[in-house]
Amino acid sequence: MAYADPEVRKQRDRERFRKRTEERTAAGLCPRCGVQPPAPERTVCDGCAEKRNAASRARDGRLRAAGKPRRDPARARSYERERSRRERAARHAEGVCTRCGKLPAAAGRSSCEPCLEKRRAADRAKYAAGKAAGKPYGGADPAAKRRAGRARSKRRQKARIEAGLCIRCGRGPARRGRGQAAPEGAHRARPVHPLRQAPARRGRNDLRALPRAEAGGGTAAIRRTQGRRALHPLRRPGPRRPVALRALRRDRGGRQVP
Repeated sequence: MAYADPEVRKQRDRERFRKRTEERTAAGLCPRCGVQPPAPERTVCDGCAEKRNAASRARDGRLRAAGKPRRDPARARSYERERSRRERAARHAEGVCTRCGKLPAAAGRSSCEPCLEKRRAADRAKYAAGKAAGKPYGGADPAAKRRAGRARSKRRQKARIEAGLCIRCGRGPARRGRGQAAPEGAHRARPVHPLRQAPARRGRNDLRALPRAEAGGGTAAIRRTQGRRALHPLRRPGPRRPVALRALRRDRGGRQVP
């Protein structure tokens, strides 16, 4: 059927193609030919797969001879990321290895043990080659590695804080105490330098319970102590020097200035 608007024709063709594909897949047939069942671990049959591969190779050959890329690089990268994301999510939901999709994943990991060992061996070989060549991080981008390390550290710290564990070792329970020694086996959630801790401020009732000499004497001294701002330990003024030892101010003529 001819359509006056080509966009309408394209939309109708997509809908018809999607419907036909769903019907053939539900019937257990190849979605391309609808005659043969799909090959094991494939979505199409062997004949359709071979035809598609031959057509792809011929198209790539023509583009290569003309000096053109096979496809739009940005569009290809976006498509591959989305496809890989869907594939990993489906495999993770099934509980199988997200890399090979055949064996069950190891305990607490997303990949199976053989895939993990292959990745460790490849990483060791890559880092050994980079170290021999004098390159940091096995030749990877140092800035990207540092960004990834900082992000990983932030995620680990957040998880430990939510679990109530020490942010440094992650083994012992954390304690939120400030300025107090943690008991044996306990850890601080956020260590604080002793000089950065605010000094304890005494209230009116606490000063009334102190001896007169320690409180500074009288109600007026208590009022002065309450209104005085707590200072940093290193910024508190020292004892005042006697008047006889103070430096006397003098004018330009040498006369003493009161």
